[in-house]
Amino acid sequence: LAAGYQGLLSFTGLRDYILNAPRDGLFSQNREGICGVPGFLAIFLCGVWVGRVLMRPRVGADGARRLLRDVWGAAGALWVATVLVDWAVDPVSRRFTNLSYVLWVLAYNTQQLAVLLALDLAWRDDRRAVPRPAILHGVNRNGLFIFLAANLSTGAVNLSMVTIHASAAVGYAVVTTYMAWVSAIAFGLNKAGLSLKFW
Repeated sequence: LAAGYQGLLSFTGLRDYILNAPRDGLFSQNREGICGVPGFLAIFLCGVWVGRVLMRPRVGADGARRLLRDVWGAAGALWVATVLVDWAVDPVSRRFTNLSYVLWVLAYNTQQLAVLLALDLAWRDDRRAVPRPAILHGVNRNGLFIFLAANLSTGAVNLSMVTIHASAAVGYAVVTTYMAWVSAIAFGLNKAGLSLKFW
């Protein structure tokens, strides 16, 4: 999917349209996001696949160590692929959501999962159950709602201030408030026992 979309960017007029078309209608005003759907869908589908791999039952510490090795290997391979595609095909671009951007997002997030798995393995005591943090449980139960709330909050921030001209102190304050707000939503939904999804 991402490779096919990269082909459209590289060999058709799509790149020029995204960069230079006049913003004279609803579609053209939102062309980066709409045209980037294949890239975001590729990220989503890969994330679902990684989640399924991570959630497979494992037997004991040996199974966890094998999983950790595999996730580190996947992260390394994705970083190599990102560098190669960035160099040989197209530089990483969030605006285009191109193949190198998709690989970069996958590499970064897979690396973060590998770090978290390593910490979990280092701190795990198989004799006792480790409770799941309430915020994490709230996000897991209400992922789409939290995602939408976070995006609407981002939009509210962008409409209320010119973010590019904000000082570092203001930026930190805004991001801290934003994270506290989104975390409070997840925590509150979990505390209330609500699961806002239709599936």
